[in-house]
Amino acid sequence: MTTQPSTGRPELDETTRMAKAMAHPLRGKILMHLTNHGTASPADLSRVLEEPIGNVSYHVRMLLDLDCVELVDTRQRRGAVEHFYRATRRAILDDKAWAKLPPAARKGFAVQWFREAFADVSGAIDAGRLEGNADDVHLNFTKLELDEAGWNELHEALEEVRQRALDLQARAANGSGEKRNARLVVAHYEAP
Repeated sequence: MTTQPSTGRPELDETTRMAKAMAHPLRGKILMHLTNHGTASPADLSRVLEEPIGNVSYHVRMLLDLDCVELVDTRQRRGAVEHFYRATRRAILDDKAWAKLPPAARKGFAVQWFREAFADVSGAIDAGRLEGNADDVHLNFTKLELDEAGWNELHEALEEVRQRALDLQARAANGSGEKRNARLVVAHYEAP
């Protein structure tokens, strides 16, 4: 159900909002970049994502209309005003939002997700972060054969792990202890 807020934009449930945000691969790339790298302008995003600035600007406006990004700064640049945005929502699709995506958008999101994850892991390897002691690194790649019940149970357990990780992050944000940049990469998919 949608309602009309005072801004004139329809109020969307979170599932529909994220499905619309990720329905185009470039919007997914933009939101993932802003989520993972912070504030950027459409010109910055155009360079990093190697996409035409007109396309990037259009999709940033779409994300703004979907309330997935917000304008945080403007700067004068060569006679024009450059706008800077940050993500207001993480580029995460729950099962319901995933189901609303067309197959091409699912593929585009998955490709971009793995690219981001592999680039981050590669950076960590290059920085020597995966050479730490056993308490600093956990790597696991497990090939399984599951029945439908096991498949569903594993899927639910991984979602619980992701949610627990977000809860731990929220707790750390409110704490005064030293913070560590952590990554959690979780992928559950049917092998070819």
